[in-house]
Amino acid sequence: MICPCIVLDLFRKNHFLNSLLLLPYALILRLPMLIGVASVDVPDNLVIGWLNLQDLGVGWHWFIGSLLIFIQVLTINRMIIKNRMGQDPSLIPGLGYLLLSSIFPAMIYVSADLIAMSFFVPAVSYLFEIYKKYHIEMEMFNAGILIGIASLIVPSFLIYSFVGLVTLLKLRAFSIKELLQFVNAIAFPFYILWGILYLFGDTSFFYNVFDDAGITLGKLSEFWHMRLFRWLIVFLALAVSLFSYNGHMLKKTIQAQKKLESLYWILLLSLPAVLLSPYLSDQDFILYMYPTGIFLGLLLNRISNRSLAEIIHLTIFIGSLANHYFHWW
Repeated sequence: MICPCIVLDLFRKNHFLNSLLLLPYALILRLPMLIGVASVDVPDNLVIGWLNLQDLGVGWHWFIGSLLIFIQVLTINRMIIKNRMGQDPSLIPGLGYLLLSSIFPAMIYVSADLIAMSFFVPAVSYLFEIYKKYHIEMEMFNAGILIGIASLIVPSFLIYSFVGLVTLLKLRAFSIKELLQFVNAIAFPFYILWGILYLFGDTSFFYNVFDDAGITLGKLSEFWHMRLFRWLIVFLALAVSLFSYNGHMLKKTIQAQKKLESLYWILLLSLPAVLLSPYLSDQDFILYMYPTGIFLGLLLNRISNRSLAEIIHLTIFIGSLANHYFHWW
Protein backbone atom coordinates (compact mmCIF):
# COMPACT_ATOMS: atom_id res chain seq x y z
CA MET A 1 0.00 0.00 0.00
CA ILE A 2 1.34 3.42 -1.00
CA CYS A 3 1.74 5.85 1.89
CA PRO A 4 -0.61 8.82 1.36
CA CYS A 5 1.92 11.23 2.85
CA ILE A 6 4.93 10.21 0.79
CA VAL A 7 5.59 13.66 -0.76
CA LEU A 8 5.76 15.67 2.46
CA ASP A 9 7.78 12.90 4.09
CA LEU A 10 10.55 13.61 1.59
CA PHE A 11 10.94 17.07 3.11
CA ARG A 12 10.47 16.31 6.81
CA LYS A 13 14.19 15.72 7.34
CA ASN A 14 16.93 18.24 6.75
CA HIS A 15 19.14 16.30 4.34
CA PHE A 16 21.20 17.69 1.48
CA LEU A 17 19.66 15.42 -1.18
CA ASN A 18 16.15 16.25 0.04
CA SER A 19 16.95 19.95 -0.32
CA LEU A 20 18.01 19.38 -3.93
CA LEU A 21 14.57 17.88 -4.64
CA LEU A 22 13.07 21.33 -4.06
CA LEU A 23 14.52 22.46 -7.41
CA PRO A 24 12.60 19.95 -9.60
CA TYR A 25 9.57 20.70 -7.39
CA ALA A 26 9.89 24.39 -8.33
CA LEU A 27 10.39 23.49 -12.01
CA ILE A 28 7.19 21.41 -11.99
CA LEU A 29 5.15 24.22 -10.40
CA ARG A 30 6.32 26.56 -13.19
CA LEU A 31 5.87 24.00 -15.98
CA PRO A 32 2.61 25.59 -17.29
CA MET A 33 4.69 28.53 -18.52
CA LEU A 34 7.07 26.27 -20.45
CA ILE A 35 4.32 24.35 -22.21
CA GLY A 36 2.43 27.52 -23.13
CA VAL A 37 -0.53 27.23 -20.75
CA ALA A 38 0.51 30.35 -18.82
CA SER A 39 1.77 33.38 -20.75
CA VAL A 40 4.73 35.59 -19.88
CA ASP A 41 3.78 39.24 -19.46
CA VAL A 42 6.49 41.20 -17.67
CA PRO A 43 5.25 44.70 -16.63
CA ASP A 44 7.32 47.64 -17.80
CA ASN A 45 9.90 48.62 -15.22
CA LEU A 46 13.21 50.48 -15.51
CA VAL A 47 15.13 47.63 -13.90
CA ILE A 48 13.30 45.04 -16.01
CA GLY A 49 14.09 47.06 -19.14
CA TRP A 50 17.73 47.43 -18.12
CA LEU A 51 18.02 43.65 -17.69
CA ASN A 52 16.09 43.01 -20.95
CA LEU A 53 13.82 40.54 -19.16
CA GLN A 54 10.96 41.37 -21.51
CA ASP A 55 12.98 39.82 -24.35
CA LEU A 56 13.91 36.73 -22.35
CA GLY A 57 12.67 33.44 -23.80
CA VAL A 58 10.04 31.35 -22.03
CA GLY A 59 12.55 28.60 -21.29
CA TRP A 60 14.85 31.05 -19.55
CA HIS A 61 11.97 32.50 -17.53
CA TRP A 62 11.03 28.96 -16.48
CA PHE A 63 14.55 27.99 -15.41
CA ILE A 64 15.77 31.29 -13.90
CA GLY A 65 12.50 31.86 -12.03
CA SER A 66 12.62 28.34 -10.60
CA LEU A 67 16.29 28.76 -9.65
CA LEU A 68 15.66 32.07 -7.85
CA ILE A 69 12.76 30.57 -5.89
CA PHE A 70 14.86 27.50 -5.08
CA ILE A 71 17.66 29.67 -3.63
CA GLN A 72 15.10 31.67 -1.61
CA VAL A 73 13.58 28.45 -0.25
CA LEU A 74 17.01 27.15 0.80
CA THR A 75 17.67 30.44 2.61
CA ILE A 76 14.29 30.26 4.37
CA ASN A 77 14.83 26.68 5.53
CA ARG A 78 18.30 27.47 6.80
CA MET A 79 16.92 30.47 8.72
CA ILE A 80 14.06 28.49 10.28
CA ILE A 81 16.28 25.54 11.27
CA LYS A 82 19.20 27.62 12.55
CA ASN A 83 16.93 29.76 14.74
CA ARG A 84 14.82 26.77 15.90
CA MET A 85 11.61 28.41 14.80
CA GLY A 86 9.98 25.15 13.72
CA GLN A 87 8.92 22.06 15.58
CA ASP A 88 11.94 20.13 14.28
CA PRO A 89 14.59 20.51 11.56
CA SER A 90 12.42 20.30 8.44
CA LEU A 91 12.32 21.62 4.87
CA ILE A 92 8.54 22.07 4.90
CA PRO A 93 8.49 25.80 5.93
CA GLY A 94 10.34 26.66 2.72
CA LEU A 95 8.10 24.26 0.82
CA GLY A 96 5.07 26.26 2.00
CA TYR A 97 6.52 29.41 0.45
CA LEU A 98 7.39 27.47 -2.71
CA LEU A 99 3.78 26.28 -3.00
CA LEU A 100 2.24 29.74 -2.61
CA SER A 101 4.84 31.47 -4.81
CA SER A 102 3.20 30.07 -7.95
CA ILE A 103 -0.46 30.11 -6.97
CA PHE A 104 -1.22 33.07 -9.30
CA PRO A 105 -0.21 32.74 -12.99
CA ALA A 106 1.82 35.96 -13.18
CA MET A 107 4.00 34.87 -10.25
CA ILE A 108 5.73 32.04 -12.10
CA TYR A 109 8.04 34.01 -14.40
CA VAL A 110 10.96 36.31 -13.65
CA SER A 111 9.75 39.70 -12.43
CA ALA A 112 11.11 42.68 -10.54
CA ASP A 113 9.34 41.46 -7.39
CA LEU A 114 10.94 38.01 -7.65
CA ILE A 115 14.40 39.53 -8.09
CA ALA A 116 13.82 41.92 -5.16
CA MET A 117 12.69 38.99 -2.99
CA SER A 118 16.05 37.32 -3.72
CA PHE A 119 17.66 40.16 -1.76
CA PHE A 120 15.00 40.61 0.91
CA VAL A 121 14.85 36.93 2.00
CA PRO A 122 18.56 36.77 3.04
CA ALA A 123 18.19 40.24 4.61
CA VAL A 124 15.69 38.80 7.10
CA SER A 125 18.09 35.94 7.83
CA TYR A 126 20.88 38.41 8.61
CA LEU A 127 18.57 40.38 10.91
CA PHE A 128 17.90 37.26 12.97
CA GLU A 129 21.64 36.74 13.54
CA ILE A 130 22.02 39.85 15.72
CA TYR A 131 20.50 38.23 18.82
CA LYS A 132 22.88 38.30 21.84
CA LYS A 133 25.91 39.36 19.81
CA TYR A 134 28.35 42.01 21.00
CA HIS A 135 29.41 43.09 17.52
CA ILE A 136 26.59 43.17 14.98
CA GLU A 137 27.95 45.72 12.51
CA MET A 138 28.46 43.17 9.73
CA GLU A 139 25.01 41.56 10.14
CA MET A 140 23.29 44.96 10.28
CA PHE A 141 25.17 46.21 7.25
CA ASN A 142 24.37 43.08 5.23
CA ALA A 143 20.68 43.21 6.16
CA GLY A 144 20.39 46.94 5.49
CA ILE A 145 22.20 46.93 2.17
CA LEU A 146 20.13 43.97 0.91
CA ILE A 147 16.88 45.75 1.84
CA GLY A 148 18.26 48.85 0.10
CA ILE A 149 19.00 46.90 -3.11
CA ALA A 150 15.53 45.31 -3.02
CA SER A 151 14.03 48.80 -2.62
CA LEU A 152 15.96 50.07 -5.64
CA ILE A 153 14.40 47.30 -7.71
CA VAL A 154 10.89 47.65 -6.22
CA PRO A 155 10.58 50.85 -4.11
CA SER A 156 7.60 49.52 -2.16
CA PHE A 157 10.12 47.27 -0.35
CA LEU A 158 11.15 50.38 1.59
CA ILE A 159 8.19 49.66 3.85
CA TYR A 160 10.14 46.66 5.16
CA SER A 161 12.74 49.00 6.64
CA PHE A 162 10.28 49.26 9.52
CA VAL A 163 10.54 45.48 10.00
CA GLY A 164 14.29 45.83 10.42
CA LEU A 165 13.84 48.55 13.02
CA VAL A 166 11.26 46.48 14.92
CA THR A 167 13.54 43.42 14.84
CA LEU A 168 16.45 45.44 16.18
CA LEU A 169 14.29 46.69 19.05
CA LYS A 170 12.94 43.21 19.80
CA LEU A 171 16.24 41.35 19.73
CA ARG A 172 18.47 44.00 21.31
CA ALA A 173 18.38 46.85 23.79
CA PHE A 174 17.51 50.22 22.26
CA SER A 175 20.52 51.93 20.71
CA ILE A 176 20.42 55.09 18.60
CA LYS A 177 23.83 54.20 17.18
CA GLU A 178 22.68 50.80 15.90
CA LEU A 179 19.47 52.21 14.45
CA LEU A 180 21.41 54.89 12.56
CA GLN A 181 23.88 52.29 11.31
CA PHE A 182 21.02 50.19 9.97
CA VAL A 183 19.29 53.15 8.29
CA ASN A 184 22.59 54.22 6.70
CA ALA A 185 23.12 50.67 5.40
CA ILE A 186 19.70 50.80 3.71
CA ALA A 187 20.55 54.15 2.13
CA PHE A 188 24.02 52.98 1.00
CA PRO A 189 22.89 51.42 -2.34
CA PHE A 190 21.05 54.66 -3.16
CA TYR A 191 24.23 56.68 -2.48
CA ILE A 192 26.29 54.37 -4.67
CA LEU A 193 23.83 54.37 -7.59
CA TRP A 194 23.41 58.14 -7.50
CA GLY A 195 27.19 58.63 -7.29
CA ILE A 196 27.87 56.36 -10.29
CA LEU A 197 25.19 58.08 -12.37
CA TYR A 198 26.54 61.48 -11.33
CA LEU A 199 30.04 60.53 -12.51
CA PHE A 200 28.58 59.60 -15.89
CA GLY A 201 26.76 62.95 -15.99
CA ASP A 202 23.15 61.70 -15.96
CA THR A 203 21.20 61.16 -12.73
CA SER A 204 17.80 61.02 -14.45
CA PHE A 205 17.68 57.21 -14.23
CA PHE A 206 17.91 57.43 -10.43
CA TYR A 207 14.88 59.70 -10.16
CA ASN A 208 12.94 57.81 -12.85
CA VAL A 209 13.11 54.67 -10.72
CA PHE A 210 10.81 56.38 -8.22
CA ASP A 211 8.76 58.26 -10.79
CA ASP A 212 7.89 55.08 -12.70
CA ALA A 213 7.85 52.51 -9.90
CA GLY A 214 7.27 54.42 -6.72
CA ILE A 215 4.65 54.00 -4.05
CA THR A 216 1.22 55.12 -5.23
CA LEU A 217 -2.46 54.70 -4.47
CA GLY A 218 -3.40 55.04 -8.13
CA LYS A 219 -4.46 51.42 -8.70
CA LEU A 220 -5.72 50.61 -5.23
CA SER A 221 -9.29 50.47 -6.53
CA GLU A 222 -8.37 47.41 -8.64
CA PHE A 223 -7.91 45.39 -5.47
CA TRP A 224 -11.61 45.63 -4.68
CA HIS A 225 -12.50 44.17 -8.07
CA MET A 226 -10.55 40.93 -7.61
CA ARG A 227 -12.29 37.64 -8.25
CA LEU A 228 -13.96 35.97 -5.29
CA PHE A 229 -11.50 33.06 -5.30
CA ARG A 230 -8.59 35.49 -5.08
CA TRP A 231 -10.18 37.22 -2.11
CA LEU A 232 -10.61 33.82 -0.46
CA ILE A 233 -6.97 32.85 -1.06
CA VAL A 234 -5.61 36.14 0.29
CA PHE A 235 -7.72 36.14 3.44
CA LEU A 236 -7.54 32.39 4.03
CA ALA A 237 -3.75 32.66 4.02
CA LEU A 238 -4.01 35.54 6.49
CA ALA A 239 -6.47 33.65 8.72
CA VAL A 240 -4.32 30.50 8.80
CA SER A 241 -1.28 32.55 9.76
CA LEU A 242 -3.05 34.45 12.53
CA PHE A 243 -5.01 31.57 14.05
CA SER A 244 -1.89 29.37 14.17
CA TYR A 245 0.01 32.02 16.18
CA ASN A 246 -0.26 30.26 19.56
CA GLY A 247 0.72 26.93 18.06
CA HIS A 248 3.83 28.42 16.45
CA MET A 249 4.88 30.00 19.76
CA LEU A 250 4.30 26.86 21.84
CA LYS A 251 7.42 25.36 23.44
CA LYS A 252 9.73 27.83 21.68
CA THR A 253 12.63 29.68 23.25
CA ILE A 254 12.28 33.41 23.89
CA GLN A 255 14.70 33.98 21.01
CA ALA A 256 12.60 31.93 18.57
CA GLN A 257 9.38 33.61 19.72
CA LYS A 258 10.80 37.07 19.10
CA LYS A 259 11.91 36.09 15.61
CA LEU A 260 8.53 34.57 14.81
CA GLU A 261 6.95 37.84 15.94
CA SER A 262 9.19 39.64 13.44
CA LEU A 263 7.79 37.38 10.70
CA TYR A 264 4.32 38.45 11.80
CA TRP A 265 5.39 42.07 11.39
CA ILE A 266 6.46 41.21 7.84
CA LEU A 267 3.02 39.69 7.31
CA LEU A 268 1.38 42.82 8.70
CA LEU A 269 3.27 45.04 6.27
CA SER A 270 3.25 42.75 3.23
CA LEU A 271 -0.34 43.36 2.14
CA PRO A 272 0.04 47.19 2.31
CA ALA A 273 3.30 46.80 0.33
CA VAL A 274 1.36 44.89 -2.34
CA LEU A 275 -1.47 47.43 -2.43
CA LEU A 276 0.92 50.40 -2.66
CA SER A 277 2.58 49.01 -5.77
CA PRO A 278 1.88 51.15 -8.85
CA TYR A 279 1.22 48.05 -10.96
CA LEU A 280 -0.84 46.00 -8.48
CA SER A 281 -0.20 42.90 -10.57
CA ASP A 282 -0.30 39.28 -9.45
CA GLN A 283 3.50 39.35 -9.21
CA ASP A 284 3.30 41.74 -6.26
CA PHE A 285 1.53 39.09 -4.17
CA ILE A 286 4.81 37.20 -3.80
CA LEU A 287 5.60 39.69 -1.01
CA TYR A 288 2.49 38.49 0.79
CA MET A 289 3.15 34.80 0.10
CA TYR A 290 6.59 34.96 1.74
CA PRO A 291 5.38 35.12 5.39
CA THR A 292 2.11 33.26 4.79
CA GLY A 293 3.98 30.46 3.00
CA ILE A 294 6.37 30.06 5.93
CA PHE A 295 3.46 29.91 8.39
CA LEU A 296 1.69 27.39 6.15
CA GLY A 297 4.80 25.21 6.12
CA LEU A 298 5.19 25.44 9.90
CA LEU A 299 1.54 24.44 10.28
CA LEU A 300 1.82 21.47 7.88
CA ASN A 301 4.86 20.26 9.80
CA ARG A 302 2.97 20.50 13.12
CA ILE A 303 -0.16 18.62 12.03
CA SER A 304 -0.02 15.24 13.76
CA ASN A 305 -2.27 13.59 11.16
CA ARG A 306 0.20 13.28 8.29
CA SER A 307 -2.45 12.14 5.82
CA LEU A 308 -4.40 15.36 6.46
CA ALA A 309 -1.25 17.43 6.00
CA GLU A 310 -0.59 15.66 2.69
CA ILE A 311 -4.16 16.26 1.49
CA ILE A 312 -3.78 20.00 2.20
CA HIS A 313 -0.43 20.03 0.42
CA LEU A 314 -1.68 18.17 -2.66
CA THR A 315 -4.82 20.31 -2.84
CA ILE A 316 -2.71 23.48 -3.07
CA PHE A 317 -0.22 21.83 -5.44
CA ILE A 318 -2.81 20.48 -7.88
CA GLY A 319 -5.01 23.57 -7.54
CA SER A 320 -2.06 25.82 -8.39
CA LEU A 321 -1.22 23.84 -11.55
CA ALA A 322 -4.87 23.57 -12.60
CA ASN A 323 -5.46 27.30 -12.13
CA HIS A 324 -2.89 28.12 -14.80
CA TYR A 325 -5.09 26.24 -17.28
CA PHE A 326 -8.63 26.95 -16.05
CA HIS A 327 -8.01 30.48 -14.65
CA TRP A 328 -10.23 29.98 -11.59
CA TRP A 329 -8.65 32.89 -9.74
